[in-house]
Amino acid sequence: MDIQWLISGEDVAQVKVLVENQSNKGLVRARRERNLAKAKPIVTRERFWHAMVSMPTHLTPSLIEAIRSRYALEWHGIHGVSHWARVRNNGLKLTAHTGGSRHSATVARPTG
Repeated sequence: MDIQWLISGEDVAQVKVLVENQSNKGLVRARRERNLAKAKPIVTRERFWHAMVSMPTHLTPSLIEAIRSRYALEWHGIHGVSHWARVRNNGLKLTAHTGGSRHSATVARPTG
């Protein structure tokens, strides 16, 4: 498979405006410092998963709608959205008491 990226001047301008508008945000500053540093940190499995679990995620209306449009079971059914929210919260509570993996608790999802 070949992928061809078509990036217009307008696309570049929009990204520049976005970066400029977000330049004072902590995440943008940290990324800029890390990405422009001469010495890059070694990426270990532990550091990778810590970064993944620590990523801020925002449940925007569009994200919820994207999830809902792909969800095969009844949204408000016994294994619907409320159930999986409880599973995640219980998993996070267990990791606090057992020293378990927060990664497992935050990315576990139904299969099938």
